[in-house]
Amino acid sequence: MVPATINIIGCGHLGKTLAHNWRQNNTLHIGQVLNRSENSAEKAVTFIGAGQPIADYSALLAADFWLIASPDGAIAQIAQNLAQLPLNWQGKTILHCSGAHTSELLSPLHRLGAHGASVHPLHSFANP
Repeated sequence: MVPATINIIGCGHLGKTLAHNWRQNNTLHIGQVLNRSENSAEKAVTFIGAGQPIADYSALLAADFWLIASPDGAIAQIAQNLAQLPLNWQGKTILHCSGAHTSELLSPLHRLGAHGASVHPLHSFANP
């Protein structure tokens, strides 16, 4: 069985750790990784061992799941940026990792038919 695909926005310590584990356990197929710089995305993909680094929202392709693992203050803008893409969001699952905010930050995507959740881990990730 082919695992579902996940794209990751803001793939720092937490995003890299989760993605590495998903890949290693064949839980999810790592699709695209978008960070503030292409160099940072390339380093994340190298650590994960899978994925395609990209440098711009316009290069994002459809995925079954989306992880926003950016700093809390960037989540709402990322959701807005994603909602403006010409992608079908109906039935897709968008996750963010903020412990301080609800999934309401994902409302631009909810309005387009996406499901959303806040999934803050109970563990710190100082090092992936």
